[in-house]
Amino acid sequence: MGMRTRRNDKRPAAFPVIIEREGHRYEINVPTDKLPAWLWLPHFKLPAFVDKRHHDERIETHDVSGGVWIVQGKRRLNELGKELNADSIAWTVTYTGHDFGRLLAKIGYGFAIKEFGVEIINDAYVLPAILGDSKDIGKWVGCVEKQQDKTDNLHEIRLSVKNGDIYVYIRLFAKYQVSPEYLVVVSHAPFLPKEEILFIC
Repeated sequence: MGMRTRRNDKRPAAFPVIIEREGHRYEINVPTDKLPAWLWLPHFKLPAFVDKRHHDERIETHDVSGGVWIVQGKRRLNELGKELNADSIAWTVTYTGHDFGRLLAKIGYGFAIKEFGVEIINDAYVLPAILGDSKDIGKWVGCVEKQQDKTDNLHEIRLSVKNGDIYVYIRLFAKYQVSPEYLVVVSHAPFLPKEEILFIC
């Protein structure tokens, strides 16, 4: 997707894909420069804290209600299909544990501290889950129910304060209409004003 990285040497040179040809399936490694860029973004329910539903904190759970693919470079994929004489091409994405939920929590937590200061740390709901000390990530991280329109920005982050709690809204790859907006309930901070602040990055 044209994004910079400090770990160019860690990028794989090839990626396994599954092709179907004349009713038979094969797994082959394809050089990454022949593949499109793709990303699967899961859809979560609202954070359990927001809709007040029960969340079993003894088990690390996250309510996934589907997801969306973001694919950049479909023309490259069509060319690959012709080159391999494939009737179809498929691939799989594996998420380890609740790493993606923790990533969102870290983003929300970092932006909240940047805006409101370190005073929120002592009351940070998400910090135990980020550190791996609790199993309640699904209580604090989820998706908003209303789909947002696409924008010209790569990513967007909004912060608001509701009933003394800091809500951070994160939309990765906001220029794609299908991209979900995630919600992280970061911390309790009753001393903050009830206002919404928009950050765009």
